[in-house]
Amino acid sequence: MLVVCQTLNQDCQRVRDELSLVGLQVHVHKGAKDTVAEEMEAPWDAIVLVSNDGSHSIWARHGQPASAVEPVEVRPAKGESRESVALRSAELVRGELLPENTQASSRGPQVGVLSPVASRPAFAVTTGPALLASSYGGVAGGWTAELSYWFERFSLGVFATGALTKTPWTPADKEVNQQQLTAGILAKGLLLRTLTNRFDLVLAGGIGARSQWLSGRAQPGPMDSEGFRGVAVALAIPVQVEASYAFYPWFALGGALGGTVGIPLSFPEPTDDLKKKASDALIEANEQRQLDGLFQASVLLMFRF
Repeated sequence: MLVVCQTLNQDCQRVRDELSLVGLQVHVHKGAKDTVAEEMEAPWDAIVLVSNDGSHSIWARHGQPASAVEPVEVRPAKGESRESVALRSAELVRGELLPENTQASSRGPQVGVLSPVASRPAFAVTTGPALLASSYGGVAGGWTAELSYWFERFSLGVFATGALTKTPWTPADKEVNQQQLTAGILAKGLLLRTLTNRFDLVLAGGIGARSQWLSGRAQPGPMDSEGFRGVAVALAIPVQVEASYAFYPWFALGGALGGTVGIPLSFPEPTDDLKKKASDALIEANEQRQLDGLFQASVLLMFRF
């Protein structure tokens, strides 16, 4: 069969790859509708025209001249990826040209075959539990949430990740506790989409601000008061890799691994409620403002609408 592409780009290669995977011998030419017209009388079993706008036109001959056959138009739905359009075209051509194979396979042993997931809505809400391990606060359980809008292979959104429990603040772990919340802007790029468009591998990166609530360890007494309280602020630069599997167009389950580099901007002033070691630690942290780091592992529930 013949594939005619207005531009020999990734879209053209996707169509060729998908058609080759279903067992068809594929020839690729660069051209447009006039090229298709010139090839109408040639003995191709089918001709596919891949346009720059992402649409495909398919002529399946069925023993007739291609010029006598009305083309089938495959156009991308709103938000549908180019990979999904290529897969739909390949399945359509396969069904037209290899009906015997389809029937034979239906009579043989049934093997579970995944059908392509439909195009996914553009808005996505991602949330789930997280394990946070930082250089300044040890290990804590957390929660992450994100709202984003997906273009074809790129998304932009906002995120927030916070610790659910307090942990000792490492520079003064016997006197001061800390609990953090990071929020900001997150961009994502699709690295890989496979398994009939169900499995995604995504690289994410962004920038935000981290608020770190510091509190003095409660002292024994009738009021059991914590005393010192303050907030440390840092610039946060998160990077992570996400993998997910779409069970439905509106739902996917996945996970993420990544880290955040923190650039401290300010620390609270020590008060008389703090012991000398904790006061010195705060003063030193504010003077040095050394980079810190956080590792994050998350389980992600993704909802599209």
